[in-house]
Amino acid sequence: MTARNLQLFIELLEAEAQVVNEAQRTKGFHDDYLFIRDAFVEGDVRLDQVELMFTLSQLGLMGTEVTEMIEAVRKPCESEKIPGFTQEEEEAADLQIRLLHFAGRRKLRLGEAYRAKMAYNLNRPHKHGKQA
Repeated sequence: MTARNLQLFIELLEAEAQVVNEAQRTKGFHDDYLFIRDAFVEGDVRLDQVELMFTLSQLGLMGTEVTEMIEAVRKPCESEKIPGFTQEEEEAADLQIRLLHFAGRRKLRLGEAYRAKMAYNLNRPHKHGKQA
């Protein structure tokens, strides 16, 4: 990948994270956060704890998508929701959507982190120096 293409990929990834985050917000996927916040703001739970609960919930949903993808690999079939794609492809897209939503909501520099981590990984030894 050329340096220009890599930069475009990073910009697209980070822009898409914002698009997904906004789409998820308008579809009600932030309502749980608002409910938790409103239910506990008067009590003993601090807002940073509410944010933590919501964040952990989002991470759990990513785990659910991985589990659904495993099942799609075990029992291959066509997607019922997006014609022309396999269930595995659909679940991979769902996982990517969850990740982009998470990154957008938390304002993570996912594209930059991706580039930095790939550069790091490309300089690591075979199997990261492990024998197995």
